[in-house]
Amino acid sequence: MKKKVMIISFFLAAVFIFGFFTGCGRFVGAESYESIMINSLLELERLPQIISAERVTEAQILEAHEWYPYSWFSRQYQYGDFSNLVVYEIIYETADGAQVLGFIVAPADYLENEYQYPVLIRNRGLVNLQGAAPPFAANRLIVRGVPFANAGYITMLTFHRDGRVHVEGEKYDQIGGDDLYDIIALMDLSEHFGFKAPGLFMAGESLGGMKTLMILKEDERIDGAVVFAAMGDFEEYYLSQIALGGNAAWQMGRLAAAIGGNLDEAPEKYIARSAVNWADEIDTPLLLIHGSLDDTVPVSHSKRIYDKMRAAGRDVELKIYEDLGHSVFYYEGAIEYAIDWLRSR
Repeated sequence: MKKKVMIISFFLAAVFIFGFFTGCGRFVGAESYESIMINSLLELERLPQIISAERVTEAQILEAHEWYPYSWFSRQYQYGDFSNLVVYEIIYETADGAQVLGFIVAPADYLENEYQYPVLIRNRGLVNLQGAAPPFAANRLIVRGVPFANAGYITMLTFHRDGRVHVEGEKYDQIGGDDLYDIIALMDLSEHFGFKAPGLFMAGESLGGMKTLMILKEDERIDGAVVFAAMGDFEEYYLSQIALGGNAAWQMGRLAAAIGGNLDEAPEKYIARSAVNWADEIDTPLLLIHGSLDDTVPVSHSKRIYDKMRAAGRDVELKIYEDLGHSVFYYEGAIEYAIDWLRSR
């Protein structure tokens, strides 16, 4: 009997110890993820969601662009050099198990300045790479964070899944589906930065603007957001592109495959991606920037979102540039306006 009691006691003690350690961390002495705070970007790999983190130099970014001759890149790069910035490339894991490429672009003095910098998450538009991200495409994404980092924001960017539209058997960019986890993961990561000021902001362009609006509808952690040429009516956009035929219709076929059906097959997925249907549910201060000459996403998308939010008494502003098209998010004046608006939040 005594032996039996000892065996039972030993078993219960083993169960308690196992439960204690697995409840407190992945190994003995580990901090729970919720309690981990990092005090430098050098400590990124302490966070369980970070698979790898590597410093990227300005020389590496420039080298990746040496072979690229087109002038539009110079328009992006003029927003500021990297001399006062630090850049980290990260691979991070999302709640649904995807491994995602991302970047953090921060003021070089983010640890030295008495004023701590707030965080801004920058969501890109559609990038069609037809394969894994080459250095050029990855560094093209970094450039989008430069003006915001130079303006005093610790800027986080996601490449969104593997950067491709629908790769069979892999987690892929669903254009507003599970890829929203990629953005949410960056929001979660930012909460563990012990070197940031209060405030979490967001900016997105085109399809990235659409994703930004979807996040704002569901998550109240964002203190202010800017969307450039945001796709606000995905149903209308789909129909207009199909009507154009040719390459536009082919592209929509690829997007429909990524989403999980065309408008007839899965109308609810298009409604869920169209802020014109639910913009009154957004309670985050929002700036809409659009070019009146936009022939990719008509300015009516932003106008309808604005009207719906205003009718609901939301904090929203609409800025229209009369002489600009869809590339309004490359225009330095629009970016400066967005940064001034963010600083007023």
